[in-house]
Amino acid sequence: MLESLGEARNLLAAKRFAEGISRLTSLQKEFPDEDDISRLLETAQADKAEQQRQQGVAKARKLLASRRHEECGVLLLELQKQFPVDDEIPKLLDVVRKEQAEQQKLEGPTQKPESFGLAEIRGMLALLARLQSEHANDNDITRLLETAREDQAEQRKLKSLAEARSMLTSRNYEECISLLVSLEGQHPKIVISQNSSR
Repeated sequence: MLESLGEARNLLAAKRFAEGISRLTSLQKEFPDEDDISRLLETAQADKAEQQRQQGVAKARKLLASRRHEECGVLLLELQKQFPVDDEIPKLLDVVRKEQAEQQKLEGPTQKPESFGLAEIRGMLALLARLQSEHANDNDITRLLETAREDQAEQRKLKSLAEARSMLTSRNYEECISLLVSLEGQHPKIVISQNSSR
């Protein structure tokens, strides 16, 4: 037993946690009353979790440095679920959100609202829907999903209004009216204000 315990210690010292934990688990089955094995196994599992946390945070920092905010945010949300008491992960999430907002502020005015971000919103919706199915009770994901859906509806509305204006300009009245009636059903207040401003 002592020899196997020594081997397990060596594996853990070399940060080969999976092998060390496997060895200790086998030892624990053979010697269930040995406190040393239980303590070492507990320490090994905590060290393995810490190693995973550090690797995850390091990866998130790299994504953040290369401005891959979306991927970074998803990774950090996953890490936050695994390590809820960690205080470094929420700080990084905050940095990601601020940088994203800043980037959108800088990029926003250069694009027409009606053509802005539909593909991005679709991608984000798919990603959030997957995350929601994995973490059904997470309120942050639910709120993000609702916001993304609202944004998608807003983009579609703006696109349809632009098409209606184009039809009106080219005196394509019947198609324009048909499109506006359809829009009125989906967004009554917006379309009424558009009609009253004409």
